[in-house]
Amino acid sequence: MKKDSSLGQYTGIEIQISDNLDKDSITNQIEAVIAAVVERSSFTVTEGAAEAQVISMLENFKQQLAPSGLSFEEYLKQSEKTYEQLFNELKIIAVEVMKKDAALNAITKAEGMTVNDDDLRGKISDFARIAGCYPEEMYQELEKNGRLEAVYREILWEKVIGFLLENNRFV
Repeated sequence: MKKDSSLGQYTGIEIQISDNLDKDSITNQIEAVIAAVVERSSFTVTEGAAEAQVISMLENFKQQLAPSGLSFEEYLKQSEKTYEQLFNELKIIAVEVMKKDAALNAITKAEGMTVNDDDLRGKISDFARIAGCYPEEMYQELEKNGRLEAVYREILWEKVIGFLLENNRFV
């Protein structure tokens, strides 16, 4: 596989974890390794792409608010933010997320990482066990709700993060 020239170094990095954080914490290590990889990359996000992502984030947020009975406008009022303020805050987050996704996608391609049927079956079995149902039922539910791609992506991210944790050093 050809490495994306925007990717930069992603293995053999000595990653410094802040002294006030637990260096043995897997969460801290994951955050630190992803930040180090993104920092060494040269991925850019266009204004239009960032704004489209924010619009999608806002639509998802509005859908999540609906069951609570709180309107988006009421949320803005309670949070004492204007639409523009929230939009700009989310845009910063969107750019970071998009850069992380680009870096992780490039690593999966460069390393030839894939998700096979056994990976998918294992993850769905895990979900089914937690939900107290059969894997076949969980599969049908995920498929019906259009969530299989999200499961596939989660497995791929777990693989790339595992790879990054194994191939970098934390100091």
